Amino acid sequence: MDGHDRRRRRARPAREPAVSGAPSLEPRVEGLLALQRTAGNRAVQRLIYNEGSASLYVPRSYADQRIAWDAPYVGSRGVKAEDPTLLELSKRDGAVRDHIAHGMDVTKVAEMKPMADASMGTNARGLATPEAEKGTADQIQAVAPDPNRLLYRYGQELFGSPAELDVRLVMSPSDYLPEKPDLGASGVSVRAPIPGKKLGETYWEYVCVLIALVKADGYTPVQRITGQAATGLQPAVQALHDHYVDQGVQYDDSSTRFRVMRDWGYRLIFAGRSSWAELPSHVELRRGGNYIFDIDGHTVKVDVHQNVERNGKPLANPSKVFEPQSEEDNYDQDEFAEDVLYIWSK
Repeated sequence: MDGHDRRRRRARPAREPAVSGAPSLEPRVEGLLALQRTAGNRAVQRLIYNEGSASLYVPRSYADQRIAWDAPYVGSRGVKAEDPTLLELSKRDGAVRDHIAHGMDVTKVAEMKPMADASMGTNARGLATPEAEKGTADQIQAVAPDPNRLLYRYGQELFGSPAELDVRLVMSPSDYLPEKPDLGASGVSVRAPIPGKKLGETYWEYVCVLIALVKADGYTPVQRITGQAATGLQPAVQALHDHYVDQGVQYDDSSTRFRVMRDWGYRLIFAGRSSWAELPSHVELRRGGNYIFDIDGHTVKVDVHQNVERNGKPLANPSKVFEPQSEEDNYDQDEFAEDVLYIWSK
């Protein structure tokens, strides 16, 4: 288990609709709109980013969510009534805006602008040109039935067709805001005991994202990234640990996930919350593909033994389709008992 135990310390949120990939160009808009009408505001949240002004437009409910903030980090505790909202934090702390930008995978967020939840769809429709292709406004309105999808806009640009939409998967605030650093210093063994922890607990518990990357890509990228040759799992993980800590990157914290995964050439193809069985409702996966899953409390390379079509049909037995490649001395729990939060692929 790595620093994703940050998720274990927080109350698990209810499962919500999840999203993946670019917006579909198939004529399924009516189904999406029906989902929005029946699922309530939590399912129709939209995030819109304007590159020209570096403004992030969000539903009021998104901006008003309270954060268990123990400056300058998210506290490992429950949320209190006196905790600041995400909007309040974004206004008073430039570092928070930087973390929001990182989680949105954009260069900069100068300002977060909340809008009434009910008006987000109407405003989104206004981003279509008057002479846009039929269905473009509907597609824009339906593009984000989840707060993990961002519509990227360039200045005052309007959209003339669904194909022009630039839609990006993004992280949730609980994952892009950092917690207090907990890694050992550069040069400290990844097998060293963790100070203040019970006997037998070592930093090896925090390195699952590094294990997943090495298992997925081998040792060549380790030398490219760190300048050190490594031919075994632990030496490779140690070299990566030293490199990232030297760079000020707390690689076990999900707030650094985009930075680390980009180093290795991975992109985000699924964001949300789903059981393994329900993944066909959200994402298409190919047999033999290179995939790394973030689940509650863990990051792991996953072998896919059968094609997973995006057809909405639940998997009868996910363990026959997926094979997580965890190291037992790093994570000895049942991966299938945890929800899938993010999937990364090349």
